[in-house]
Amino acid sequence: MLSSSGDSVLGRKGVLTKSILTNIDTNLTTIADNSDISVGVQGLVDSGNSTTSTLTSDSTYTGTYLDATEYSQFTVIYSADVIGTIHMDLSMDGSTAHRTKTVEDVTGGAHTLAVVSKFMRVRWVNGSTGQSSFSLQTMFHKTKSKDLTSTMIQSVSNANDVTLVRDPTIAVYDMAREFYSGKTVEHFIGNNDSVTTSWTDIYPSGTHNYPFPISAQSLEILSSDANDSGISTGVLTLSANATDGDTFTIGSRTYTLQDTLTDVDGNIHIGANASATITTIVNGVTLGINVGVDYATSMTANTSITVADGTGDTLDFTSLSIYPLANDGDLEVLATTETGSNMSFGAVTMAHPTGAQCIEIHGLSGTGVDIEEIICLNGTTAVDLANSYIRINNIHLQSVGTQQGGNFGNITLRVDGGGDTLSQIQGFESTGSATYGHGEDNGAIWTIPLNNIAYLTSLEVNVDSSKSANIVLYESEGGLRNASPFLPRRVLWQGFNITGRVEHKFSSYIKIKPLTDLFFRAKISTGTGGIAVKLSWFQAVPNDDNK
Repeated sequence: MLSSSGDSVLGRKGVLTKSILTNIDTNLTTIADNSDISVGVQGLVDSGNSTTSTLTSDSTYTGTYLDATEYSQFTVIYSADVIGTIHMDLSMDGSTAHRTKTVEDVTGGAHTLAVVSKFMRVRWVNGSTGQSSFSLQTMFHKTKSKDLTSTMIQSVSNANDVTLVRDPTIAVYDMAREFYSGKTVEHFIGNNDSVTTSWTDIYPSGTHNYPFPISAQSLEILSSDANDSGISTGVLTLSANATDGDTFTIGSRTYTLQDTLTDVDGNIHIGANASATITTIVNGVTLGINVGVDYATSMTANTSITVADGTGDTLDFTSLSIYPLANDGDLEVLATTETGSNMSFGAVTMAHPTGAQCIEIHGLSGTGVDIEEIICLNGTTAVDLANSYIRINNIHLQSVGTQQGGNFGNITLRVDGGGDTLSQIQGFESTGSATYGHGEDNGAIWTIPLNNIAYLTSLEVNVDSSKSANIVLYESEGGLRNASPFLPRRVLWQGFNITGRVEHKFSSYIKIKPLTDLFFRAKISTGTGGIAVKLSWFQAVPNDDNK
C-alpha cells in the first residue's frame, strides 16, 4: 500500500514533491522531499516449507500448504548428504496435489516455479540411508526474479531448471518426423549423365515425355533383368510314389494324398506311380481336369501359388504374389513342409529372387490427388499397375532379395503396352555378377498434389568438373488443363556457366500452388557431361494459417 500526505508523485523517476509514507508488508518508511527512492517488495521465507532437521532412512518431510495468492513465484533450495527425491506440490484446495514437479535422485539444487495455483507445499523423500545433514528452504517472491543460470562449463543434470525456448529450425525436423498433420519436408534428386550442348531434361533416360500427359494413363512396370522379381519359387520332389495319408503344405494350405479319394477340400488322389501322382497334384492345385477323380469336388482355389510339372518327378511351385500379400508391402513368405518318406521340398520356404522385388510408386490421379501403391515385379515381364496416373513423382525400391542389395537391371515404368517411359530406376554399380542400382528414380520432375502447397527452401546443382553448364528451374501451373489456353512455364531460378557444386537457399521461401509442375532443364558447354540436381521444400495442406 502506498499513501501520500500531500501532492501526488511526479512523473520523474523516484522524485517526490512532498514527504510520503510507504506501508509495504507493514514496514513504515518516511521519505524526505525531493529524495530519490527505490521501492522494493519483500519476499517470504516460509517456515512451513523449510527445515534443517535430518531424516532417517526412507522417511519423508512434508511441508504445509501455504496460500500463495499474494506471490508471483517461489524458489526451493536444498542440500543433503543422502540422495533423495523432492516434490513441489501445487494445489487448488490446499488438500489435493493437483500438479507436482518431481526431481529424483538428487542431493542439492534450486528450482523456481511460477505460482499457478492457490496453495503450494514441498515434500522430500529420503533415500535408504539416514541423513547426517539436510537443509531445505522455500522462499516466496512478490515479483518475478531473475532466472537461475549456469556457467558455460557447468554440467547440467536433471536437477537443473530449464527455460523452454523454440528454435525456428526445429519445425523443419518436426515436419520431417511427421509431427505436424498435413505438413512434410520433401525433396527430389535428379541426374543426367549425358547432357549435351542443347537444352535437355535432367532425367537419367532420354526424354521424360514432354509435354506432360493431359489425362490419366494406364501404366506397366518391368526390369531388364529376370532377377528383379517378386515371384517366389519352390520344388517338390517325389523319389517314389506317395503313400496314403502323405501331406504337403505351402503357406497356410495343406493337401492330403489318398488311395481312396474322399470329398474334402485339399484331398488329392494318388496315381498309379509317381508321375501319375504329379499329374493329379497339378490338376488339384490348379483346379484342372478330372474334378472328383483326381481331386475332391469340394477343392477350392489356391490364391497364393500355382504349380506345373517339373523336370523328372518334380513339381515346380510359383507364387501368385504379383501384388504384396504381407504387411507394409513385403512379399508373403510361404513356408513349405511335407510328410511321407518319398516327398521332399528343396527348402523350408519358397525362394525369392536376389534382386529388386517390390516397387513403391508415388504420383497423381487423373484428378490430381496424391496416390501411391506397391507392386511386385515379374522380371522382364511387364506387370500392370493398379492405378492410373496423370503424373509420376517418384518410384523407389520397397524390398530386395539381398541384404543391402538393389535392382540388378533398369526398372522401367512406362505407358501400358510398351509406350513412353515415365520413370526409371537405373542399375549402375557392378559388383561381381550383380549390378546394383540407385534404388529410386532420379528424374528431376515433381508435381505438387491437389490441395497441397509447397514452399521452396533450397536447391543444389553439381556439374561435371571438366565442364560448365547453364541450368534452369521451371514451374508450370495448371497441371490438369487438357485444352488451350494452357499456362506457360516460368523460370524460378537460373544459373549460367556453373562449374562444380553450387548451393542456393531461397531467402524468402517461394510459394508453389497446387498442381504445379517443377522441373529442371540444362545444357553443357562442350560435348556431353553429367549434371545432378536436388530441390527441397516444405509441403502442407492449406488452412487458415498458411493459405
